[in-house]
Amino acid sequence: MEEKVYMRVSEQYNNLGLEALAIMFVLKEATTLPIAKVLLILPITTHKAMLNHLAHGSVKVQSFERFLIERVSYFSNFNDRYYDNLVSSINAIQFLSELGIIEIVDGNLKPIELFEYNNSMGKRAKKLFKASKNISTILASDAMVLHLNLRVEL
Repeated sequence: MEEKVYMRVSEQYNNLGLEALAIMFVLKEATTLPIAKVLLILPITTHKAMLNHLAHGSVKVQSFERFLIERVSYFSNFNDRYYDNLVSSINAIQFLSELGIIEIVDGNLKPIELFEYNNSMGKRAKKLFKASKNISTILASDAMVLHLNLRVEL
């Protein structure tokens, strides 16, 4: 039952444009990210409670490890979310690359052009923008540590 609810929410709120914006907002904060870390962005942003928490103005994530300990329930089905969003993540990366907005150099995504948030992008984009600094902090950990602790089965 939980999986079906997740899929409905995911399909309702996300599309290629919003997925690309989520990646770009986080890239703006991080400046460059390996593809292995970029693939973790959408599983974070498609979890409604996690995104709401990360976008809240008073929340400042100190480290991935601390956030994981404090909010362990957010990560209970992370592996499933990772694989549910894998194709969408790759499509968004390809879309940004083909538009010439990012470049992929030695397995790292680097922005060529940065997007500035504005209100015309909508409420969902605003949440993604507000959460991007916290998501960038989460992704600052070593990629192997992230995958291990998030229990992503590679």
